[in-house]
Amino acid sequence: MLKVVRSSSLDLTQIVEDSLNSLDNSFSMFNSEAKRQKYYDEKWEIVEPEEYVLGVRLDVLRDRTTGVYREVPITDKYMYVPIMSSLKGAVCRNQLHLTVRF
Repeated sequence: MLKVVRSSSLDLTQIVEDSLNSLDNSFSMFNSEAKRQKYYDEKWEIVEPEEYVLGVRLDVLRDRTTGVYREVPITDKYMYVPIMSSLKGAVCRNQLHLTVRF
């Protein structure tokens, strides 16, 4: 009786392993950054952030190797995601239902 149970459990184990090995990885289409970006571009209209340079300022930083303080130019930037483009994309995909009342 023990030999039968062991034999059938090994067969069952093999069947389960074969079944699991035959399954595809459902995330294989997202295994690289390029594939994810391609999927997002096809599925949704991606609104990229815009960057604006506000100006350049001088800041005093300490050099780690020499220990001397020196002035270095620092570029100040401002980034934002355009809200109108984001809303247009949402409305075009019917994800956002707007009701206008007067």
